[in-house]
Amino acid sequence: MSLRFDLDPELIDIKEMPVLSEDELWMDFFATCRSFPVRRRYNRLVKLLSAENRITEDIQTAKHDKKKSLNTVFSLSQKANNEGDERAAVRMEEEKATIEALNERLEQLKARRHRLKEQITGTNFSLLKETVRISYGKIRKRESELENIAADMDALKARLNHLIDRKHGLEEEKSSLYRLVHALIGRDEADKLDRSYLE
Repeated sequence: MSLRFDLDPELIDIKEMPVLSEDELWMDFFATCRSFPVRRRYNRLVKLLSAENRITEDIQTAKHDKKKSLNTVFSLSQKANNEGDERAAVRMEEEKATIEALNERLEQLKARRHRLKEQITGTNFSLLKETVRISYGKIRKRESELENIAADMDALKARLNHLIDRKHGLEEEKSSLYRLVHALIGRDEADKLDRSYLE
């Protein structure tokens, strides 16, 4: 029987959800999971996170380039304004155009990263729902197995108690018969028979 349920999407806002593909506890249970929906969502999540990391690196590079260009503009503006260097003024305008292009690129990269974060959150939540569904299925199965094991253990305990009682009964009967033989024929004769029958 398949479990049907829906998790509240606001759970993402209420509780800070870990990214499951990077969560140790999740990996312990699901790294080798063969479920197609889990594998598909997991692989998608890994690709999205990789893309996000590349964009973050691109943003850092663009910020570094922008800072370098800003320093160049500052240096060139002193030459252009204080020394009247025309070449410095032309180059300064070129660097300003580069800064504008970098600002545009940064905005595009940030927008792409924002979209990726939304996709990561959605895929992670979808993977969470599948994880919970599978986990509850396994929990129900384990409960059933535990009930079967408990029943088997109870049967084994009853059998063991029966065998213990039987053992005590046989030991007591053996001792009584041995005492009877000793009483009827005497110790010396019983010792001779012990060597013949019991050794």
